[in-house]
Formats: sequence, structure tokens, C-alpha cells
Amino acid sequence: MKTLKIIAAIIAAVPATLIVSAILLFIIVPLINNSVAASIRRDLENLPLPAQTELIDSLSAAGNLVSQGNKVQTFGAILVRSELSLEELSAHFSQYRIDNEWHIQVEMQYSRNIGFMRERERFTFNLSTDAPLENYFIVYAWGPTNGVLDGLFDLRGN
Repeated sequence: MKTLKIIAAIIAAVPATLIVSAILLFIIVPLINNSVAASIRRDLENLPLPAQTELIDSLSAAGNLVSQGNKVQTFGAILVRSELSLEELSAHFSQYRIDNEWHIQVEMQYSRNIGFMRERERFTFNLSTDAPLENYFIVYAWGPTNGVLDGLFDLRGN
């Protein structure tokens, strides 16, 4: 009789355990994605800057940032002001690329908003002006995609 009670208790605990585990995944996976994005931003902030270049701001984001579908991208960026050309900055930062030519990108930045993001108004650098920018560049990198888990358990991917 005691064995039946133990088995019944275990069977009763299984659904509750599964429900709690699923809820925790919806909390933990977004936190992991935010952490990955923040680490990309920190890595970019720690890169040596070339002469005549200063760090202005930085940001990170995780979510369905540039595409359609059920996936989450992680993204980090720094905004720099420089007297160097786009080509010179690209050459400087290319030496820090890890895995491929898309790892670290450099582009001209003309406003506070990051133009290629889906919801541009959400992704802005902290600047005291809305005037068009001159000699500003965005240096950015994308993080790894974890596939099904991101889109399934991070609701920002839907």
C-alpha cells in the first residue's frame, strides 16, 4: 500500500514538474539571449580603437531584429566618431573578426536610429542631437543563432 502511495505521488508530481520547467524555459532563454547580446557589446567596447577615433555609445539587443519568422538574433554595436574613412576603419576592425567576414561590420551612421533594424525607433544611440551625423560609424556584430530553442522559448522571436 505504501508503494502505491509513492507511485501515485510521483505520477502526480510529473505534470507539475513539466509545467514549472516549461515556465522556467520562457524566463531563462530570454535572459540567456540578453546576456549573449550584452557580451557582444562588451567585446566590441573592449576592442582597441584606432587613432583619431572615440567611442560615443554602445548598445545590445536580442529579439527578431531584422527578419521574419520564428528566430531570435543577438546583436551588439558601438558608435564611434572618427576622422578616418570607412575603408580605414573597416580595415582596422577586420583584424578582430573571428569566424567570417560578417563577424564585425563597420558602416556609416547618419542618425541616432539603426536603419537596418525592423523597429528602428526602439534601437537608438544616446546622442544629444537629432541632427544628421558626420564622421560617425557603427561597428556591430551578430551573435550565434541557437535555432529552435530561441524561437520557441523566447517570445521576442515570434
